[in-house]
Amino acid sequence: MTDPGDILAVFSSELGMSSEQVLVAGLGIFILLLFIIVTFLGYFRILIHIAAFAFPVARVKAIGNPYIRPYDLEILSESKSLFELYGNMREAGFPVPMKESTESPDIDTALDRLYVGEYIKLEESVPDSIRPFFQAFHSFLEIEELKKAIRLLHAGFPPDLLKQRMVTVGVISPDIIESLAQSPSVEEVISRIPQEPYGRVLGLALPEYQETRITFPLESALDRAAFSDIHRSVQKVDAVIAGPVREFCGVYTDIVNLLTLLRARSFGIGPEESSRLFFPGGAVYEEWRLRQLLELPGIMDIVQQISGTEYYEALHPAVPGFELSGRLQDLEFVLEQFLLHKVQVLSSTYHLTGGPLIKFAVARQFEIRNIRIIAHSLQGIVLPESTMPRMVSERAGS
Repeated sequence: MTDPGDILAVFSSELGMSSEQVLVAGLGIFILLLFIIVTFLGYFRILIHIAAFAFPVARVKAIGNPYIRPYDLEILSESKSLFELYGNMREAGFPVPMKESTESPDIDTALDRLYVGEYIKLEESVPDSIRPFFQAFHSFLEIEELKKAIRLLHAGFPPDLLKQRMVTVGVISPDIIESLAQSPSVEEVISRIPQEPYGRVLGLALPEYQETRITFPLESALDRAAFSDIHRSVQKVDAVIAGPVREFCGVYTDIVNLLTLLRARSFGIGPEESSRLFFPGGAVYEEWRLRQLLELPGIMDIVQQISGTEYYEALHPAVPGFELSGRLQDLEFVLEQFLLHKVQVLSSTYHLTGGPLIKFAVARQFEIRNIRIIAHSLQGIVLPESTMPRMVSERAGS
């Protein structure tokens, strides 16, 4: 009795159901089993990703970011010399940028090199599913070196200083640094930078630099190139774990666009020129909305117009100080504090995948900057009493 009809008749008889009812019940069971299998496979894929992130997440949590914590920063700021500074860093488990006995004025280069080394270790440790994002984020390290070269030559420093101050990273090779160090001017530097990925965009921004004689257009062009890489990387990250990457890119784009907007207004750059400096892909502000904000007459008008957003809540406490001093840095600082707050939120929300890795990379940048401020105070470059208020830490929005 192998005929399907006979088998169906037996089941119908045993179950006291008609053949049609048995068929419907069987189909329902099949669909249920299929749903269970598909659901299990989806969870299984998530579990595989979580397992892949276990080591790199545990690593960055073990290392930590001590120098965004006010208490650790206060201890570090009490250092009386670079020697003591390095000792305090070692006690906190933080890498020391150079030999303890070296009272070198070139602490800036040492700190830059330290961050590049730390970032490369992080990039090498992340799972393949999120690696495209961290490879793209590498662009920000490269453009910082090019910005450094442009700023130094614009400020009138000798080209030879570029060899001392620039750090090899990514496409910024020793040969490129050597070539840039032969450049007597910003224009010559740009002509020596390879067309891709940065030479072409700098060339397009060069006429505006020559007209305004400020480095802002060139730096914004570099930012635009890096942001293009970052946003392209989102599509390459596995969709299952793309949440923190997508959210970070949106918020970071908004923050940099707002900074660009405020700086353009401060430098007196016209709406038409400024609108070319914005980056697409913001979480809240699309380019058309930013162009509307450009039409407002002043910085305070712009701040008031963004009320109702998290960015306004971040900027609002700094408004009285800005109105008294007119210092744009006061507004820039609170937006940087807000960025730190947002990556901490991402670290908590996506604590099993990319959140802690993104937070570590961004917070490490702020740590390096905080250490730089303290080192500069020890060298007499900045006043000691002005160090703590200038350091980005967890105290805002945590």
